[in-house]
Amino acid sequence: YTVTLPEGEGYTIVAEEGSASPVRYGESFSFTIKIAEGYTSEDMVVKANASELKPSEGIYTIKNITNDIEVTINNVKDSEAPRGSITLGDYTWNSYSTDVKFDKYFNTAQKVVITGEDNGSGVYDLYYYLSSKELSESELKRIWGWNTIASGESITIEPDNDVIVYVKLVDEWKNTEYINSTGIVVDGTKPSLTGIEDGKIYYNDTTVKVNDAHLKVVTVNGTEQSLDSNNSFILKTSDEKYIIKVVDECGNDTEMSVYVCVRPGKPAFSYVESLGFDSIELKWNNTSNTDGYELYRADNNKDFKLIKDISASNSLTYLDKGLICG
Repeated sequence: YTVTLPEGEGYTIVAEEGSASPVRYGESFSFTIKIAEGYTSEDMVVKANASELKPSEGIYTIKNITNDIEVTINNVKDSEAPRGSITLGDYTWNSYSTDVKFDKYFNTAQKVVITGEDNGSGVYDLYYYLSSKELSESELKRIWGWNTIASGESITIEPDNDVIVYVKLVDEWKNTEYINSTGIVVDGTKPSLTGIEDGKIYYNDTTVKVNDAHLKVVTVNGTEQSLDSNNSFILKTSDEKYIIKVVDECGNDTEMSVYVCVRPGKPAFSYVESLGFDSIELKWNNTSNTDGYELYRADNNKDFKLIKDISASNSLTYLDKGLICG
């Protein structure tokens, strides 16, 4: 008599030694069932024609065969969800997490590779979703905007984006798994400073505000500078040049150099005397916070032009020669 063994998903049948089809009248036929990785036999039902078979020490035996036998196996199920990975450079994530921090910083576009695999029925669908915030599993189940992707393919995160990469894996049996990355910050914008411009001179104490979403450190002349609640600080009047450098977490930096000085006093002429038809002598009062003076003259209602740059602050006179009467 013929004993027909099935072929199905998630299992293989091996006839025991000495058992082979066809069999003679009244003989027995024994076999074992091997469950594939990723499948479960918890609810498995094995039948010989209409009669259910129970194993003895893992061996199924059909006894006293008097007709053709067809063995059937039902309820071998894919019990494991697929597995996957999210890889960005040296970083790899392969599980779902609800404790997400935005702590991976980059200043250029980043390639993220997504993979999926399944020991059982195989990956049926693979999706990704980019979120600017942490999502619970119930929120992920309600998302309609998943993007399909093939295992091993990559996506690119462009600059000026803060994202968490979520991946949804579904196998042929609809077992579903979610995994996600940590928070990824791709910031290609340099920090900016308001209140000053590079290379300028300012008078009296000057307030500087730092503008950056991912600020790391501010230094003034190489020393770390603390900021107030408005991300601002004050440059005090000084004889030194200030070099301000701002660096963000992504490695972008901005540097400016300025002077913040005490405003000099306003000079006033104390004496003007003609020394002849073509020259005059000028005298002026000494002023505070002054390193020198510049003298300008306008001839015949024309624009003022620089006629002398006096670098010494204690030089308070000037003889202007070569004048023309009129």
